[in-house]
Formats: sequence, structure tokens, C-alpha cells
Amino acid sequence: MNQSVQARPCWSLLAQRAEDQLELIRLEMTQANHRLNQLERSRQRLNVMYEDYSQQFNQPGSQSQGMSRAVVLRQYMSQMLSLIERVNTDMAYTQNLLAALKEKMIEAEKERIKMQTLAEKMPWNCKFNRSGPNNAAWTSWVPCSSTARWLHDVSCTRIS
Repeated sequence: MNQSVQARPCWSLLAQRAEDQLELIRLEMTQANHRLNQLERSRQRLNVMYEDYSQQFNQPGSQSQGMSRAVVLRQYMSQMLSLIERVNTDMAYTQNLLAALKEKMIEAEKERIKMQTLAEKMPWNCKFNRSGPNNAAWTSWVPCSSTARWLHDVSCTRIS
């Protein structure tokens, strides 16, 4: 066994990991809110542009400017409508993402509170044994919880 490995309290590590996860979710929510605000401004600009071109197309003198100009204006207005629809779709996606992130944040907050409570009440150390690259046995201290299910040979001991 490697004697230089120090025992670490599992629950405090897991509480810190839960706090880090919560911060990542907050960052994602901030970015999603920023994206939603950008999309809203884009939609407003596109609506203004569409209304301007719509007014140009419906002016009484616009018919005399020629058929080619009318076709170009219609195509442009059609493209503007498709852009507005795309922005609306992106906004709906971002709003759904925000709703999912809010749920994820609630779960992460519950996990953080649970880990923090366990860190205060039950100080544990967890030992993880496995073979190294040359099949030499080595030991490292890792957090033990349901979040570390992928680990093998984990043993936890209570700190006195």
C-alpha cells in the first residue's frame, strides 16, 4: 500500500462537487437567459424590418416600379418570415432548455444540501483499490456515493 496517500473526507468532497455542479448549472442558465434576450431583440428587429418592407410593397406607387421589383420584395419578405419563424423556434428551444435547467438546478440544490448535511454529520473516508498500468496494485482515496457507481473495490470507513 502507498503510505503517502492521505485520507480525505468523502462527504465534504461530494458537497464541494455538488456545489461545483450547481455553479455550472447557474452558468448555463445565465448563458441561456442571455441567448433568449438576444433572440428576443433579433425577433423585434426582424419584425420591424418586415413591417418596413411590407409598407414599401403596399404603397400605391409600388405597382408602377415594375414586376421584377415586386418579385424581389416578395422573395425578401418571404425570407424575412422564414427568419422570424427560425428565431421563434430557437426561442422555444431556449425556453425549454431553461425549464430543464431549472429542474436540474432544483435537483442539484437538493443534492448539495444532502451532501453538505452528510458532511457535517458523518465524516467518512473511502478507499479505492485497483491495478495500475503495470498490474501493480495502487490505492487512492475517492468520494463514495451513488455518484461513484462506476468505481470497483470501494471501501468506506468512518472517521473517529
